Amino acid sequence: MAEEFYDDYDEPVGLVPASAISETAAESVDATYKLDFEKQTISGTVDEAEAVKQAILKRLMTDAGVHDIYSDDYGLSVNDLIGLSPGIVRSEIERRITETLLRDDRITAVTDFSSTVNGDEMILSFAVTTIYGEITVERGYAT
Repeated sequence: MAEEFYDDYDEPVGLVPASAISETAAESVDATYKLDFEKQTISGTVDEAEAVKQAILKRLMTDAGVHDIYSDDYGLSVNDLIGLSPGIVRSEIERRITETLLRDDRITAVTDFSSTVNGDEMILSFAVTTIYGEITVERGYAT
């Protein structure tokens, strides 16, 4: 008969009981690797407001439903809007941006949209209210 091993704890060895995890540790999940979008490198880490800014950019730069690593509702689909009238494009992009960003629990509102059409590009500016404060975002989209 095999020898059984028991220790002095009620929980498996190596696991930390949930009651031992502090609220601070539970809230620190915002820490993530720092992405440098211009240099296309990863270095160091960011947390809190900087992590949310990075998450916003990642969502807006990722084509929804294209990459297997993400769920189908992660990211933003805009290619189907190319060639439509600027009014329709603005309205639909605002809705899609708001929808994708509000999926992040750290984001509470997306407001104050403004747009400028410059040739075949629409520049959108908007405010993102997060649990860390407000962030202003400006992005260009083909029309």
